[in-house]
Amino acid sequence: MNGIDYADDVNTKLDELRLFLNNELTTSRLTDTEITQIWLKDQINSFFNKPTSSQSDSQIYFSEFMREYIKLQKSTINKKTGQPRAKRTIQDYETKLKKIKEYQKSKGIRLKLNDINLDFLDKFTFYMNFEESIDNWNTIKGYVELYKQVCRAAKLKRLNVSPEIESPDFYVPNQPTYDFALTEQEIDLIYNHDFSENERLDNARDWLIIGLWTGLRVSDFLTLTKEEITDKFITKTAKKTKIPVIIPIHKQLKSVLAKRNGQFPRKISDVKFNLYIKEVCLKVGLTDLVKGAKMTPKQHKGKTIHRKEIASYPKHELITSHICRRTFATIHYGKIDTLAIMQITGHKTETQFVKYIKIPSEEYAQRMMDYWHKYYDNAE
Repeated sequence: MNGIDYADDVNTKLDELRLFLNNELTTSRLTDTEITQIWLKDQINSFFNKPTSSQSDSQIYFSEFMREYIKLQKSTINKKTGQPRAKRTIQDYETKLKKIKEYQKSKGIRLKLNDINLDFLDKFTFYMNFEESIDNWNTIKGYVELYKQVCRAAKLKRLNVSPEIESPDFYVPNQPTYDFALTEQEIDLIYNHDFSENERLDNARDWLIIGLWTGLRVSDFLTLTKEEITDKFITKTAKKTKIPVIIPIHKQLKSVLAKRNGQFPRKISDVKFNLYIKEVCLKVGLTDLVKGAKMTPKQHKGKTIHRKEIASYPKHELITSHICRRTFATIHYGKIDTLAIMQITGHKTETQFVKYIKIPSEEYAQRMMDYWHKYYDNAE
């Protein structure tokens, strides 16, 4: 930019400021507002989107408003459960606040609420992808969606927010996921395998069977106790939702309990559970290659970091606690009422549930063919 262009820009900005001040002066006189030096300073600050004498930083700057937003969420009560916001949710919010602060520091900027716009979206996505080496777009999407949520909260308070957050272009595209579910045949392999000479794997296998036939989250099924069992059902209050669920006891689960005189297996942490069930699945022969994402080490800024890498891996390497709930939902979908399954898995909408299950297209086609055969055979 040469000197003439710069002078033109300054003069244009001054003309805009002059027009703005004339309009505000007219409005203030009509409302009998006192015109003082403080009034003038506030109008100039308002024009340049800076805090006025009556505003705090949290009414102007994004990270400051987000900090106040998180404080409010800590005391927010869920209308459905009557419980405060989950601790894990608050931790997730604070992680995302930390990331936006790191972004600002790396760029030497201080983002205002109305700076969260399409330009920010492009720059932040690039930063996360190339500078932070996060190539999982669903992770980046989680950050952007929360920042958008925070801006909408600011908008409700009539703060200055960019209208671009409501643009259909303000989003991060979904990345294809390669999650899978176990089949009933694979579950039988796990259940029938003899681990009697390895107590550690025998114990982990039994917890895996419990997880697969309850549909509970790992934090719920690993904490099951004998007191939560009746003759035919398990009753458990979900840790995340605080909603009690009642689950019928599957015959394999009943066998696992009978093996220990009605007691659950020895308690283990979810970390050890995730580690041991990979060994269990290797021992039973779940070694076919499947596409999926696995945490792998890589160098970043002179440090070793771990990021998910999509590739083909032996199935047992991709087995984690998440396989339990997803398998339960997938196996029972189409066989019993969907709402009954959702009541156990805790999915709030059928759309959310259908995205969660993993049924191959071939199986859908086979189900339709079986239904047609049954229908037409009965009609004849």
